[in-house]
Amino acid sequence: MKKQLFLLALLFCGQLTMFSQYAIHGTVKDEKGNALIGANVVVDGTSYGVTTNLKGEFLLKSLRPGDYVIHFSYVGFEPLQKPVSVTSDVSVDVVLTAKVYMADEVIISAVRAGDNMPVTKSTINKEDIAARNLGQDIPYLMTLAPSVVTSSDAGTGIGYTNFRIRGTDLNRINITVNGIPLNDAESHGVFWVNMPDFASSVENIQIQRGVGTSTQGGGAFGATINLQTLSINKKPYAEIANSVGSFNSFKHSVSFGSGLINDHFTFDGRLSKITSDGFIDRAWSKLKSFYVSGAYYTDKTLVKVNVFSGNEATYQAWDGIPSDILKTNRTYNGIGAYYDDNHQLKYYDNETDNYQQDHFQLHMSHAFSEAFNVNLSAHYTIGKGYYEQYKDDDDLYKYQLNNVIIGNDTITSSDIIRRKWLDNDFYGLTWSLNYSYENISAVLGGGWNQYYGEHYGRVRWAKFMSNGDMDHQYYYSDGTKIDFNVFAKATYKISDQLSAFGDLQIRKIGQTLKGVDDKLQYDGNLREKARVRSLKKEDSCPHVSQLSTYSVKFF
Repeated sequence: MKKQLFLLALLFCGQLTMFSQYAIHGTVKDEKGNALIGANVVVDGTSYGVTTNLKGEFLLKSLRPGDYVIHFSYVGFEPLQKPVSVTSDVSVDVVLTAKVYMADEVIISAVRAGDNMPVTKSTINKEDIAARNLGQDIPYLMTLAPSVVTSSDAGTGIGYTNFRIRGTDLNRINITVNGIPLNDAESHGVFWVNMPDFASSVENIQIQRGVGTSTQGGGAFGATINLQTLSINKKPYAEIANSVGSFNSFKHSVSFGSGLINDHFTFDGRLSKITSDGFIDRAWSKLKSFYVSGAYYTDKTLVKVNVFSGNEATYQAWDGIPSDILKTNRTYNGIGAYYDDNHQLKYYDNETDNYQQDHFQLHMSHAFSEAFNVNLSAHYTIGKGYYEQYKDDDDLYKYQLNNVIIGNDTITSSDIIRRKWLDNDFYGLTWSLNYSYENISAVLGGGWNQYYGEHYGRVRWAKFMSNGDMDHQYYYSDGTKIDFNVFAKATYKISDQLSAFGDLQIRKIGQTLKGVDDKLQYDGNLREKARVRSLKKEDSCPHVSQLSTYSVKFF
């Protein structure tokens, strides 16, 4: 009987221990002993956190016994992580050290989801990126993130790569770099091949799955992704990184930084070269890029200039493999195929994609107080390039070339080498006002961006050139797109377990395209871009696209 009572008592005590809940309380102060009001105190690995009161005090309640890591952060101070073992109520007093510079994270704070926002998100940090970065594009570095499915034209992750999140393609995923829109203004896609080895200059990546919060650039319902480039490195450094992989894949990268000069200035740079033969036949890649950044830091002001560029030449492999061939030849690439005069199958050596894209960013941030700061960014992106194709026995009329009369024969088709060009400019301004105090966090932001792009095709060579000559131009169109948006979002912490979040955005888009596209009607007449050509006032059908969108989110 006594033994049974002892076992019951032991079981009862164990249940009390299992369901016991404790608290971590304490203060957050600066080095002079002053209370830091509104400091963030967050339990690592959770969205549970509090802010300090007017006395710098905090209270984390309802914690089960165990080991925790608590994050302490405050604008203008070095963040601190402190391990705490909880077996009863614990008192923790923390002293934060003042920074001599403003944090780089303030640049992207307006477009990122905070801890208390009702958004499904994950972050890939610098260490995770470095461990996976072997020269492959950004999509392959995101492969292990939830809901991400990645693909590669060449089969190696070098060259043209793509991904989907929750089944949604890149056309419906918003992507920004330091809060600057990266999606192409016309196609809405992102071509990572234009930014080879950009991962070597990335500090972290936040992925918001689903609609996400308001941001810059085009709207999206699949996901929102923000990349932050390298933040301050106080110490000088230099690094040479080389990677070797299958299919003659090589990556060579040189990175360097000045460290903090005179407590205010930093300079960072990188040069990269990546080559690969590809898994798919002839799917080779030759990629080059650089990144340079200079910044000025004070405790309340940050001015930063980023310049990065990528140059790519890749053999086209974007058609995929027909299912009947896939079973017997998994490396098949049909692009570039043609038959010579002896009816022998050949592959054109220069069936390539060639493009260069240069990015310029200027960021300015200033903190008027611990609770209020402002960001202003200007950007300019210029891109130009083409893809070349060998067209076997193609119709002359498609290229505005006349038929050729030879004796009694009329030649209506010819072998042709053509190039399709893109030449575009994208520039604009983005801004945000950020306020955070006690239980309220709010952002008011917006942007104005303009895109101008030219599309044209030229004939490099034809077996029967007729009325054409070298670089004969057979189509041309241009487009302009202006995107203006304003958004406001706020989070109010009602209690430790309950928060309210609201998001309102107003967007206006104006787009005009005009000219002739690369398709011709069967009668040989040019087919004008009727759907998108710019019309005058007297025209009856307004083909200039004007779109305004309004969205509100409440959680």
